[in-house]
Amino acid sequence: MKRNVFLALLSMGLACLVLLTALFGWVFRGSIRNRTEQELHMALSSVAAGLAESRDPLAYLQRVKDLGTGIRLTWISPSGAVLFDSMADKAVMENHGDRPEILAAREKGEGLREGQSDTLAETMLYRARRLPDGTILRAAVRERTVYSHLWSLLPHLGVILLVAVLLCWRVSRRLTLDLLLPLRQAVRLVEQTGKRDGRERRLEEAEILKTDEELRPLVQKIAALTDALSELFHDLEYQRNMVRLIIENLQEGVVLTDEHRHIMAANRSAARLLRGMLEARLQGLRLTELLPELDWDFPRDKADVQHLRRAHRSYQVTLQPIYTEGHYYGLLVVFDDMTESEEREQLRREFTSNVSHELKTPLTSISGFSEVLKERLFQNEDDAAHFGALIYKEARRLLVLIDDILHLGRIEERQAGETPWGRVDLSSLIRETVEFMEPVLQDRRVHVRCTLEELVLDADAGLLKEMIVNLLDNAVKYNRPGGHVYVRLEAGEGKAHLSIRDTGIGIPEADLGRVFERFYRVDTSRARTRAVSGTGLGLAIVKHIVDLHRGTVTLESTEGVGTEFRITLPLRQGGGS
Repeated sequence: MKRNVFLALLSMGLACLVLLTALFGWVFRGSIRNRTEQELHMALSSVAAGLAESRDPLAYLQRVKDLGTGIRLTWISPSGAVLFDSMADKAVMENHGDRPEILAAREKGEGLREGQSDTLAETMLYRARRLPDGTILRAAVRERTVYSHLWSLLPHLGVILLVAVLLCWRVSRRLTLDLLLPLRQAVRLVEQTGKRDGRERRLEEAEILKTDEELRPLVQKIAALTDALSELFHDLEYQRNMVRLIIENLQEGVVLTDEHRHIMAANRSAARLLRGMLEARLQGLRLTELLPELDWDFPRDKADVQHLRRAHRSYQVTLQPIYTEGHYYGLLVVFDDMTESEEREQLRREFTSNVSHELKTPLTSISGFSEVLKERLFQNEDDAAHFGALIYKEARRLLVLIDDILHLGRIEERQAGETPWGRVDLSSLIRETVEFMEPVLQDRRVHVRCTLEELVLDADAGLLKEMIVNLLDNAVKYNRPGGHVYVRLEAGEGKAHLSIRDTGIGIPEADLGRVFERFYRVDTSRARTRAVSGTGLGLAIVKHIVDLHRGTVTLESTEGVGTEFRITLPLRQGGGS
């Protein structure tokens, strides 16, 4: 083991030396490169100033060349032709207009490039500048000239590296001895600790052979402790994951705070409620600032239940103080979404109120007419027959209303996919429905025009027929004598699109959002046609039939012009056959 530790330490030291040497070379190279770029920049500035003041630029450049600075100067026309070069014959040089540094100088004023010189067959560092007259002045220096200082330092670096290697060898040897001493002491300590409790655990023989002799007893003890700790950690991790999984998938929002109301943990539901932030971002924020609507001044010795409204939703908030070993630790806050429950309760109250109101009218009439007959307040048999007919009429109306309520309830209880859908020819179904309503159409003098594409879809034929009857009945009932109803059916994007448009009295804009509510009826007193009656459940039944078929229904209406219902139904149902 001593040899392995020694070699590891020595290898680490040598690797550091190599890395430092490479880093030094890279930094030194970059420093030389930067200095050379600055020299080229200064040379360009000096020569450019001289050119601007000289009456004979070529003569001036020749004088600069004779100085022997080692910097190659090239003067290039705006078209790319070489006008002067201090190290080559301009007559044999090709056009330089496409060189990267020349292009950059034209566009940005200056350009820099390191590359191969086709003229000198050497690697050069170029820097070019655009002059006020549009010509380009380029300065360059050979790469071997740039890095000559670095090569001159290599012998000295070699000597330094050799001395450093010797130092690494001695330091690694000393560190190895110092490292193994505490390990031997730790082995003896662990052996004594193992003997106190009388328990002993042996590793497999193959594992013992893989362990160095000095650390073999320590490895045995460490393995025993590792097994025990691994099992403990596994149990703790499993329990933590189970608790986290349960909390994260709760519909209720859960937040844990410290004693100062700072958030320590929150699940996804709580994060969505608290400004839609991520759980991690909520940590550390003060809950009282995020929820100023709540009353935070409550006793710490008992839970408090409050109500909160956020984003059109209603929550019941339970604030539960947490104590650990008799000390106040923080607060557990649970958000229970009560929106759907309250909406169902509101719908139940509205439904009960509407049903009571709708049933009260016919029952009141029946009761009144029955009392007239009971008290014999009629003058002759014709009056008795008249009152009896009125009682029969109101009773029939009451039965129709009850049947519609029960039918709507049955539709609501059904779920899409509960029973297999049948293949329904929707175009044929519409034609049959129009023929069935022909007597009503003739009586109201309303004309129906159909433009139907032959479509077959998965659906309940009886419910679709009821939907079409209700829509056509409304289109006829609220139409004018001589009016029209236009029925259009077509397919698109895997769906059937049904449109039923009439030329009737239309629906006021204020009523458009409520026509699908149960028992809601638009005031027809402003219509020029005779008054019409109904239970107010027809469009509610239509809406539920469309929802049952996973479709959509929309409405457009202009008062005095007409109304159009648009229904979209999928051609194939996911649970259909």
